[in-house]
Amino acid sequence: MVDFALVNFLQAVCPKVPGVKSHWVPTRFQMRANFGQIGYTAILDGGLCIWEEPGNVEALLECKALNRDSALPGVQFQEASQIAAWLMQKNRPASVETGRIFLVSQNGKEIYITLGTLDRQYLGYLTRGQNISRFLKLYLYGPWFIHNANHMEDLAEIILAFVLKVGDGK
Repeated sequence: MVDFALVNFLQAVCPKVPGVKSHWVPTRFQMRANFGQIGYTAILDGGLCIWEEPGNVEALLECKALNRDSALPGVQFQEASQIAAWLMQKNRPASVETGRIFLVSQNGKEIYITLGTLDRQYLGYLTRGQNISRFLKLYLYGPWFIHNANHMEDLAEIILAFVLKVGDGK
């Protein structure tokens, strides 16, 4: 239920805005991450897809019924592993090459945005097992409370700004 409420909000943010080339979907994407003989499957609660490329996920969506503080540190591990699996996909968005990572998560009545940066070394580590000195960096912003209209308006502006960039290769 939580994921559909969040997807409905995200979809409502930009349905008729000129320049939007993507939409949020509640599809449970499964992404495999292999490290030699071992690996795992990350399951996302949804994502942002360009209209013409429904199988390519441009941003990630994760929902939990519990508040974030109640689910730490497990929720952080899960989100980081989902991002790593997403980065390992052959059809990852071109924007990843420039270090753009965007995850929207709802934890109970709180919504967060996680932005990430990476360099080519980390991508090489994930895809080819190269030794590296720099890793993925994730930055958590929020919470925005779903019962606070001002919070939701501010969040909608941030989401719309990101969505307008998706599909133009930036």
